[in-house]
Amino acid sequence: MAASTKLAYYWHMFNAFARSASTRKMRINYLGNSVHYDNFVTPLSLQAYPHEITHSILSNAAGHKIKKVLDIGGNIGQFSLTLSHVLKDAAKIDILEPNSEIFDLLQKNTHGKKNIRAFNYGVGKKGTHHIFYTPGKSATGSVFKTNTTDHTKAKKTQIKMVNDIAELTGRDKYDLVKIDVEGYEYQLLEAIKPFKTKLMFLEVSIGRYKDFCHSKLFNLIEKKFGKFDIVHLSSGNSSSNNFDVMLKFIDTA
Repeated sequence: MAASTKLAYYWHMFNAFARSASTRKMRINYLGNSVHYDNFVTPLSLQAYPHEITHSILSNAAGHKIKKVLDIGGNIGQFSLTLSHVLKDAAKIDILEPNSEIFDLLQKNTHGKKNIRAFNYGVGKKGTHHIFYTPGKSATGSVFKTNTTDHTKAKKTQIKMVNDIAELTGRDKYDLVKIDVEGYEYQLLEAIKPFKTKLMFLEVSIGRYKDFCHSKLFNLIEKKFGKFDIVHLSSGNSSSNNFDVMLKFIDTA
């Protein structure tokens, strides 16, 4: 965020905390959007998104213009709203969020954004499955119970799955795909029907539970989407939950 934007946001953050304390209504003005949330730390975590978008993704986009985006694991819309703002609402964004417990927040947050569509689906074997989530902790839904914030309080909910993105969204080509699915990366990519994308921004699990090894994951990505170069890699080690990586696919046609 620019300095002036940060100062304005601190004021909005103060108002949001005061409002939630007095009325229990959780809402904050974020980059011109009215963002509803269910997690008290959301106003603090939102500050990280502009830097992630501009420095981790857009600055490493290798000259590609980002006009169509697929956000898998969209949560309450933090990533997509930030990206849309930075790109001046010029990109068409499709969000997939399977957890119906927070999907209503996503719909409220993207209401009025004509360039953003939200789908209450996850990606996997077609049909109805389940995920675990911790109530009031919207960012931690996972197929794996141990990957929720507090698995002793985790609840289970049914979700709808699709494996054909084009069938759901009507689009078979994207400039950027973002995947954030809390340890479910391999199963998602194994089930998904391949489509064209130029860039993939992926949160990869390390320390938390996962049922794959990293070499197997990246071999699968090459098999499904083609050869790629790594254009961004965040820091991480065995004690980290995850690291971020952005891949640029090489068109060999």
